[in-house]
Amino acid sequence: MVKKSEIEQLTNVSSKRINKIEELIGKETIKRVLARCVKEGYTAESIGKMIGKDRHVIHQWLLRYNIKRERFAGFKKAILRVSFNREEYDVKYGRYQKINNQLFRVYYTVPTELFSYIIGLIMGDGHIDERKIYIVGGIKESSFADKVYSLIVELGKNLGNRKVDIHFYKDDKITSRKEATSWRIYFYWSALANMFKTRECLEETFKSIWNNKKLFDAFTAGFFDTDGYFVTKNNKPERIGLEQSKKKWWFLDYYKKLEEKYSININERERDYKIKNRGKIYAGRSSNYLIYLKMSSWNDFIENLMKYSHKKLYHIRAEPFRAHALAVKRWWH
Repeated sequence: MVKKSEIEQLTNVSSKRINKIEELIGKETIKRVLARCVKEGYTAESIGKMIGKDRHVIHQWLLRYNIKRERFAGFKKAILRVSFNREEYDVKYGRYQKINNQLFRVYYTVPTELFSYIIGLIMGDGHIDERKIYIVGGIKESSFADKVYSLIVELGKNLGNRKVDIHFYKDDKITSRKEATSWRIYFYWSALANMFKTRECLEETFKSIWNNKKLFDAFTAGFFDTDGYFVTKNNKPERIGLEQSKKKWWFLDYYKKLEEKYSININERERDYKIKNRGKIYAGRSSNYLIYLKMSSWNDFIENLMKYSHKKLYHIRAEPFRAHALAVKRWWH
């Protein structure tokens, strides 16, 4: 793996001519850095950007040190991967790698609590296409929209200053916030979109997040802020739950990880639905999984999640549920 320190060493003297650079840091050092970059899939253009040289100069250097590279065959799809190895961190240049025999331009990020929370949001209410992701919500949650927007803007900066927008809608048309009935927050980066569309990379992301307590809690908070709920009956706390379509292949795996931390049950539910979208009416029958937390886990669940949750309404509802669970602790078993 090419080391950041070696790249910086070359960058610090890259303004000089190659003969002078060789005198300063040695031919073998230059050759080793370039060879490692090529081996890891960096293009001449990317190497040039890293050290401050035109790609044509890098081509000449590769010839000078007899370093063979793959013939350029056009830009490939970009994709984001996660890694706890900070030496791999790269959200600017990307390197070519094969995933399932398909060549991608791969970027790497270190998963954080912010990243994990946003991934949870997307798994709940996210929509993905070729070049962007968007999260939707109702206008009654406008304060939640403001908070999520600020968080996604922050994530966009962390991932290489990616474009983020928020739009307000009425009858599927963009309108003013005052007249809107819903909102959408857009994150424009095909590499992130392709991470969700490539199962191997998404499983890799889940594994990294779910095997770390803080990241798992942040992910669950994001997912709960979109597809979770508190239910009261006769003004008394009754149920804390999560719901997701049975079509989502990852949900049962998530349930198993959740079961390692909390006492929970899972049920299935089918019901008819009728949705109006862009002037069309869609009707059918949904089939979902429902996860219910047993009261013995309410306190722990709330304690772990509310520090990451950004839904004001859930913070208001959480405390009565916690208090009720602790008050009737003797009945848990």
